[in-house]
Amino acid sequence: MTECRRESAGRKGRKRVRREPKYEQVAFSFGGSVKPTLRCDAEAVTSDVGLLPLRELDERLGLVVAAAECIEDLRRPEMVVHPLVRLLRETVYAYAAGYEDANDHGPLNSDELFRHLIGPINTASVNPKKHEGTASEATISRLLGGRKLIWEAFNEVHRKWFLLAMRGRAPRVLTLDVDGYDVETHGGQQLTLFNGYYGQEMYYPLKVSVAEWGMILGNILRPGDSGANTGAEELLRPTIEFLKLHFPKTRLRLRADSGFMNGRLYRLCEEFGIEYAIRLRLNKTLKGLIERLLVPGIEREIPPARRNQRWSLYRETTYRAGSWKRERRIIMKITHNPSKPSEKQLERYVLVTNSRRSIRNVWNFYGHRGQCEQRIDELKNHLRADKLSCTLFDRNDFKLHLFVMAHNLYAVARICLPPEHQLKRATIARMRICLVKCGATVRRTSRRLWLHASRNWPYRDLLLDLSRRFASGRLTPMPIWDTG
Repeated sequence: MTECRRESAGRKGRKRVRREPKYEQVAFSFGGSVKPTLRCDAEAVTSDVGLLPLRELDERLGLVVAAAECIEDLRRPEMVVHPLVRLLRETVYAYAAGYEDANDHGPLNSDELFRHLIGPINTASVNPKKHEGTASEATISRLLGGRKLIWEAFNEVHRKWFLLAMRGRAPRVLTLDVDGYDVETHGGQQLTLFNGYYGQEMYYPLKVSVAEWGMILGNILRPGDSGANTGAEELLRPTIEFLKLHFPKTRLRLRADSGFMNGRLYRLCEEFGIEYAIRLRLNKTLKGLIERLLVPGIEREIPPARRNQRWSLYRETTYRAGSWKRERRIIMKITHNPSKPSEKQLERYVLVTNSRRSIRNVWNFYGHRGQCEQRIDELKNHLRADKLSCTLFDRNDFKLHLFVMAHNLYAVARICLPPEHQLKRATIARMRICLVKCGATVRRTSRRLWLHASRNWPYRDLLLDLSRRFASGRLTPMPIWDTG
């Protein structure tokens, strides 16, 4: 005892030196006299601080909570560690931030901000494997495969999100765009089949979006060999009924390409009083009408000096296909495109419509259909919704709906911005760069989780602006695009 006291007494007055752990560092060869050196020794840093305003928007509108109410959780309540709301937030936020694979959730466990965003675990659980942090890859896989997905029930989620984003305001007009898109597959997924038009093994999803607001209201996953309009009526009817119920005074319109030239679709629109413009494939009868009504007008109406330039001629008439029960209005268009080879410079198009507007107005309305392609581009290329790698078809269907939720989360953020804001019409890839992908140090105190972003970050003002707007709760929905 005495010797120990003497030894400790001898050490009194000495300053204790804290030994730091050794970190590997890498010195680079460029930079002149001041060469950059990499050392991974920062204590707590997050790379996705821009998820904060999106999480605030979710909290204000109750988006993910509304989604969880539409999904039946089949797990034993006493064993549940990660509630369904937490799992949905973790998956949707990960997709929004660019982590499209389930094996990305393991590294995300070290991100304290991400753990804080998705909410607490179920502390009352008796599961012996209970732990704080994100769900594992196995838990995410069980989320996808632990239930029989009824796609119509999940489409109700997307429509409910649109209703929450509108915040009780009824739009004057809504334009529905319906279209399919290809998702190439590279494995032995169930019902992945060869499609002759695209020339590949694929799935063939079908979606309906609302053009003015940039949101997807419904989505179904179809086998790869499905027809272009397979399931279109089953997808559109509940969507139209939902919009008619909640926005009875709103005028509905619909646009589609020639893959949807179907008498049942026309009758569906006419049943609900929807104005539609759908392109027709050219057959022998339609080509004869164009040659008889349009081609002679070239000599009369196009001056010789303009015939080597780009020009268009329009005519309208009534037409009845063999499967139609009555005649419908069609609008024909012939366009001279000098940039193409001489034998292909005359381009011919035909629309079928029930609109009473002028010919130019109908074509202008249909010409804005490119906004539908932007939704597909954002889903496939910005969010990587083409990575449907689960073995079972139902799991891939569920995963695709989660990607749509991530898409609509960004869409709701754009809706809540004023028309003059620079991110009002930004793509998801642009919003991710300007908003989400911002690094910050994380510091926890007893009452707050402090996030210190760089004062020199190029998009600092954008992050602060959106954070202030969404945290204030004064969210006014404004349309994103004009649809003609």
